[in-house]
Amino acid sequence: MAAIKAVEVVPVSLPLREPYRIARAVQERAEYVLVRVETDEGLAGIGEAAPFQGESEETQADIVATARQHLAPAILGMEVFDLEAIHDRLDTVLPGHLFAKAGIDLALHDLIGALLGVPVYRLLGGRFRERVPLAGGPIGLLGSPEAAAERAARLVAQGFRTVKLKIGDPDGRDEETVRAVREAIGPAVELRLDANQAFTADRAVPLLRRLERYEPALIEQPVAAWDLDGLARVAAALDVPVMADEPVSTPTDVLRIVERRAADLVKIKVMRSGGLLRARKVCAVAEAAGLPVIVGSGHESGIGVAAELHLAAALRAIPYAGEMVGHLRLVEDLIEPSVAVQGGTAAPPEGPGLGVTLASRARERFG
Repeated sequence: MAAIKAVEVVPVSLPLREPYRIARAVQERAEYVLVRVETDEGLAGIGEAAPFQGESEETQADIVATARQHLAPAILGMEVFDLEAIHDRLDTVLPGHLFAKAGIDLALHDLIGALLGVPVYRLLGGRFRERVPLAGGPIGLLGSPEAAAERAARLVAQGFRTVKLKIGDPDGRDEETVRAVREAIGPAVELRLDANQAFTADRAVPLLRRLERYEPALIEQPVAAWDLDGLARVAAALDVPVMADEPVSTPTDVLRIVERRAADLVKIKVMRSGGLLRARKVCAVAEAAGLPVIVGSGHESGIGVAAELHLAAALRAIPYAGEMVGHLRLVEDLIEPSVAVQGGTAAPPEGPGLGVTLASRARERFG
């Protein structure tokens, strides 16, 4: 067996190719916390926590402080294979703080895969699908319908068969933008609309009913995360499926959504669930309840994207295109080579663990 000897925690920030605007935030840089877990035999695994402005209650500084002061010291000496026991210890020391715990969880999965000589998807049940279809975008609030339409057409030309568009424009141009994007991509490409909690239920229902004429495949999180009753009202009023995003972190969250009939499908994010071990549990409850699952993403680098691809490749309950394209929005990735996207699809890396190698500039951040 291999015991945890050291846990290093390093903050890293990278510029985005362009500012990313949604209904609740504007982001110009992506912030990460790299986590390196080393065994007493000198083998190490790499993970990341990737907080997202406007969604995560944890900032980069919060994650660094939490991991260094509380979480990392709590698991020193534990066996790396004892993931349940490690997560239990982390929860005992400090409830919540799921983004920080996700960084540790990813590093442990990377380390276990390296110790066994297998890719992480083997640890998650084996390969169910060879490649994972991806949603292009998401197209943020760009300021004009023409700009959004041009971006959507470009994504389709790159091979994406699903395009995700942000709505919740404070200037009231949502319908004009959706119409322009649908015209640009044609009827055969799937269009997703994500409101990022921009509306109340009373405001959402009439707008989204009008947007149904443009045949979106789904409407994502139109109301505040805490308002499950409002989400249920929107879901009942629309013919288009409604997806819950921000309210979904734990298996209990899925049960609450099922009890209120608040959504037709749910999004699972590895970061917001606290890592791969917990994300599998969230997915299992959704599958048992008959709710389809989409694997979401924020501004993850290639490290987080690789983890999400391993999850999506392994689990049957994930029939839809994933959203693991955060690394494409970066000026430079934290890994080399970056995860390749071809024809709007990607495959999990085949190397041991997450199958990624830190770029030289990222390696230099560790002592």
